[in-house]
Amino acid sequence: MCLFLLQDAFIQISRREGVRSLWSGLPPTMVMAVPATVLYFTAYDQLKYSMGYRENDPSTQYVPILAGITARGIYHLVLSAIFISLLIFIMNQGLTCSFYHIRRFLYKEERYLFVTIGK
Repeated sequence: MCLFLLQDAFIQISRREGVRSLWSGLPPTMVMAVPATVLYFTAYDQLKYSMGYRENDPSTQYVPILAGITARGIYHLVLSAIFISLLIFIMNQGLTCSFYHIRRFLYKEERYLFVTIGK
């Protein structure tokens, strides 16, 4: 059932807005995704080896998990700061932006931001 709905959505969007509209959100997504991925994997590798990880050593088998959790936390803190800075910039430009719009934007872009501002 869901597959047919998805196919129907692609067909309807292609007919109404053109095939190019299917990729219209790709550049902004890539602008955020590529640096975030680089940040996460760099932090993960650095943390993993700074925590003493050695391949084929059973005593360090849980180090990658701890490094991944820590790297993900760093990732979310940095992205939260970026999004908050972006919103402050938008509001300083004189654009009307209510708290409802900010919350909707934050929820749409990064659900974990509510950890820092409350839900």
